[in-house]
Order: sequence, then structure tokens, then C-alpha cells
Amino acid sequence: MTTLLTPQNLIEKDLFEIVGLKHLSDQQKTDLLAKFLESVNHRVIVRILDEISQAKRRAFLELLSKGDESEITRFIEDQGISLETLATQEALALKAELISTAEKLQNKK
Repeated sequence: MTTLLTPQNLIEKDLFEIVGLKHLSDQQKTDLLAKFLESVNHRVIVRILDEISQAKRRAFLELLSKGDESEITRFIEDQGISLETLATQEALALKAELISTAEKLQNKK
């Protein structure tokens, strides 16, 4: 399963194919993808918290607890943070980590 991990491959290749999980059922893939997206969301929140002041952190955490996505998005945009950019960066970083871990596990066999 040694796939050359180039930026192009990272972006274009199917994660399940790269890590050798193509055999999973559609439901298993859906469940795994949901966990992946949940992890990306958590990582994005951490990045946002790292980029804003302490006072704004409290306000942001309060918005998160209310769950109003439009208010959360407006708050993030008002801070000059590109949610799309952060989400893309974190999704690619997580995908690279998963691929690296899968390759290490394969090499142990």
C-alpha cells in the first residue's frame, strides 16, 4: 500500500482506497466519514480558539453552546477567519495523518 503521498494525491485520491479500506460496506464508510468530519470540526474549532482573543473565545464558546450555525459563521467571518480555508487545511492534515498511520500499520505486518 505504499502510495506516494504528494499534495495532488492527498487532495484527489479516495481516502478509503489509499488506506486500504475500500472493502468496507457503504454503511461502514458513511460511519467512518461522519467520524472524520466530526474530527475536522473539532480541529477547526481549536484553530479558531487559538486565533482569537480570550474575550472573544468566551463569546465564541457561548455561540457554540447555542448551536446557531448562522451566528457562528457570522462571528467567524467577523474575525477575518476563512472557515473554508481552515476546514480544508484541517481535513487535508487529518487525511495525511490517517494515511501515514495506515502505512505504518501496514509496514508492521
